[in-house]
Amino acid sequence: MPGKTDFLRHIVNKILAERKIPWQVGSDVRKFVGQAEDKYKFSIYGGDPSRLAEYLSSRDFDDVLSILRDSGLTRIAEEILENVINAYKEYPEVVEAARKRLEQLKGRVEAMPEPIAKLGEALSAAVPPGARVRRLEGRIIVEYGGATIEVVPEDTSYRVSYRVAGEERLSNAGEVVALVKKILNLLP
Repeated sequence: MPGKTDFLRHIVNKILAERKIPWQVGSDVRKFVGQAEDKYKFSIYGGDPSRLAEYLSSRDFDDVLSILRDSGLTRIAEEILENVINAYKEYPEVVEAARKRLEQLKGRVEAMPEPIAKLGEALSAAVPPGARVRRLEGRIIVEYGGATIEVVPEDTSYRVSYRVAGEERLSNAGEVVALVKKILNLLP
């Protein structure tokens, strides 16, 4: 009978409990998957398990992968996806989505939210006149005034590094405070 395995309860929770990962990491993963279950309705309990394919291909699942990868637990993400492939055979679209993510995690394919060329075009259209946008060895460099921004694709996200250098002469403390606030607003 199809739909015997629930993604959150029978795969994610089980693997997180068995592997004894840090409490906060497990809590964050469970929270994000629980929110996704509400959003995508892929639970076997009143939902449609085939919708798990949409979730596994989404930016919402990117968040779970980021939590695990940033904690050095990429193997846990791989194990979750391997379990999905084995448990959801009656849902070929779910198996395919899980396989694609597994290949991405193992570095077999380059996966980005947008192709680098498309991102380069979008950035070129968004920057002010006089800014320079160029592609260089699989990354994008944006230069304008004293700012340099480097965008590097990584797995299913982008790493954005930026540097701003400049100098101004200001006539009063109010201008100094305003400039410092403006600069600090640029920081994450």
